[in-house]
Formats: sequence, C-alpha cells, structure tokens
Amino acid sequence: MLSIPVPFTSSSFDFYLPFPGWPGWVRVLLVLATAAVLVVLLGWLYRREVRLVPKRVALLLMTLRLAAVLAIFLTTAADPTFVMPARNPASGWRRPPDRIGRPGRRRMLRRCRR
Repeated sequence: MLSIPVPFTSSSFDFYLPFPGWPGWVRVLLVLATAAVLVVLLGWLYRREVRLVPKRVALLLMTLRLAAVLAIFLTTAADPTFVMPARNPASGWRRPPDRIGRPGRRRMLRRCRR
C-alpha cells in the first residue's frame, strides 16, 4: 500500500494493488506488464502518427494520450481511496458558545429604562 498525505489535513490517499487474493509478486508483475504494453502501444501509435501530421502536433497528441492513459491506468490499477479520520484535528473552525439564558444588550437596556 502506498499512502500520500494531503497537505494541511490529516487525510490521505491510499493506493492498493489489484487482485488482493493473489501473491504480491504476481500483482506487481501484472501491473508492470500492463504498463509496459500500454507504453509500447502508445509508442507505436506515435511512430505511425509522425508520418501523417507535423512532429509538434504528434508530440502534443502523444502527451495528451499519455496523460489520459496514465489517469485511467492509475484509477483502475491502483484502486485509489481517500481516507479521512472521523474527526479532523486540523480543522480551525469552532462552534461559538451558546447564548441561551443570557439576555442580549437590547433586553438589558429595556430593563434599565423601565
């Protein structure tokens, strides 16, 4: 499990490998093999695209595809979970004290005038 803390809070993002019932080395090997296949396919697509469009456009498309594939791959393969404790001690807001039973300033002034 990989845990990345969220700054200024006690929350964190936890990442887990897929297939929790399998041995750890098989899960790591499966994730690495899937990532390698995706990189090879993106490289093949880039090489093929360079012949059809200008190099800058091909590089831009490759960057956008890589970002999209990386986001989808991390979402599906790493099973991200946002973890937040039941009570967050980093919270700076406090509830103001109740004023039940204490007369307000206007009431006090009215009493004095009578």
